[in-house]
Amino acid sequence: MVVFDSAPFYDDGLRFRGTEDSLAKEHLEGSECCFIHSDNGMREEKGVWLNPNVRVAYKPDVYEVVGWGKGGWPGRWEMLKGTWTGRWVQWVGGIGRWSEDRVTGRRVEKWIREGRAIGEEREEVGRECLINEMQVLFENGWKHV
Repeated sequence: MVVFDSAPFYDDGLRFRGTEDSLAKEHLEGSECCFIHSDNGMREEKGVWLNPNVRVAYKPDVYEVVGWGKGGWPGRWEMLKGTWTGRWVQWVGGIGRWSEDRVTGRRVEKWIREGRAIGEEREEVGRECLINEMQVLFENGWKHV
């Protein structure tokens, strides 16, 4: 069961959205699952809460591989290993994230300047959601460009 304050959806007009097409042309993509949190005006006041017990997979065989179908959950060793691996990746990955943020930041600033030049007021409040990637619809599905 999930309970949350739905006021932002009714009072503030909060809606799911994707990356603006004109910004996506700059080779940037973002997830609507991330944008919904960055657009939420109550984010600073109430925070964003995640339930680690919610597990999602898109194919049944994934459930079997990780043991979810049997009610399995990582044991103590897996939890300890996963915690410290996550910390290590967070620490070591800082340079890559800094570099990625610079690339996406420059592209957003360019997009804003180009908008001003044609009389559009552009803004992207979900910059933390953007990644240096483009997906296009291809004859057999999505393709990363």
